[in-house]
Amino acid sequence: MRRDPDLIIAGLGNPGAAYDQTRHNLGFRVVDLLARWWKAPSFHDHGFALMTHAKLSEKEVLLVKPLTYMNRSGIALEKIVCFSGFQTEQLVVAHDDIDLPVGRLRLRKNGGSGGHKGIQSIIERLEDNNFIRVRIGIGKPDTSGETTDYVLTRFTGPEIKIMDAVIERAAHSIEMIMSEGLISAMNTFNKEIVI
Repeated sequence: MRRDPDLIIAGLGNPGAAYDQTRHNLGFRVVDLLARWWKAPSFHDHGFALMTHAKLSEKEVLLVKPLTYMNRSGIALEKIVCFSGFQTEQLVVAHDDIDLPVGRLRLRKNGGSGGHKGIQSIIERLEDNNFIRVRIGIGKPDTSGETTDYVLTRFTGPEIKIMDAVIERAAHSIEMIMSEGLISAMNTFNKEIVI
């Protein structure tokens, strides 16, 4: 019988083919990559989220992709974290970040949402900000256009290769969080940028 997970790793994004490969769906891609690396079973649709279990270094992990759309990510994670009796400290969230340049990865714990509506929804629904964030830079639009339109665009040209590498680094950073702790992972990944 499977025991409760030691860690919940959630990747944020929007469900559906229309949003696949957009800047806003990097969290989904990180979780998908971890599921492949760890040979997790297929994701199961629980209505509010796609979920699967995996095991790494004797730790049980729940991989989650909310189906509640980005701005309502907290609804799905509230069901998993609060209603199931887990602690907020057991949650790691991977997500895009418009305030970081393309190629930059930043790990942190606590703090505000930085204007990210998915993170804001999680903070509001959990009534707690004490979870780890794996922030993946997507850069800002070249013009002063609407941010909402920008985050729903796909990467182009050289960005595609950069983002493939950054997603892999984000997944490695989560593995280091699990094996060596957040501080070691921050010291390793926060100061580097993929060019």
